[in-house]
Amino acid sequence: MQSLRDKLLKAGLVSAQQAERAEAEQRAARQPRPRPPAPQPAPVVPAVPVDPKAQQRLSALEQRQLERKLRELARGGEVAREEGERTFHFQTRKAKLRRIDLSDAQAKKLEAGELAIVECPEPAQIEHVLVTAATAEKLAALSDKAVRFWARAGSPVGFDAD
Repeated sequence: MQSLRDKLLKAGLVSAQQAERAEAEQRAARQPRPRPPAPQPAPVVPAVPVDPKAQQRLSALEQRQLERKLRELARGGEVAREEGERTFHFQTRKAKLRRIDLSDAQAKKLEAGELAIVECPEPAQIEHVLVTAATAEKLAALSDKAVRFWARAGSPVGFDAD
């Protein structure tokens, strides 16, 4: 039995050079091509076991540092409270109502947004003090829960003044 190559050569449809080139191409196609090396995976760094107590200590330390900053800012911008006959109510962080008695001048400044009531976290308890609007702005940037009452321009006023 003759191969197709031999038949094509005998019929004169293909030259010997063309037949050899075709055979060389077939051999090259049959040979496995060298594959590019597979990308090496990144070395796996073993995960450091997380110690829950260490995390808790770290978060407690961060909380104490934040409270210290809040206390320093609140004490630095504190305005002396003038006792008077105006009772001013505000809500604590735990949704309890507190009241402070202020003079008319301070109550008007508080309602106008010139003063604010903020938390001053002491180690044993949380006190509430009057501060200037600039100090309240700084405290609000550190903690949104530190400012307990501040009648900023454009914000809804949520207080009950007698």
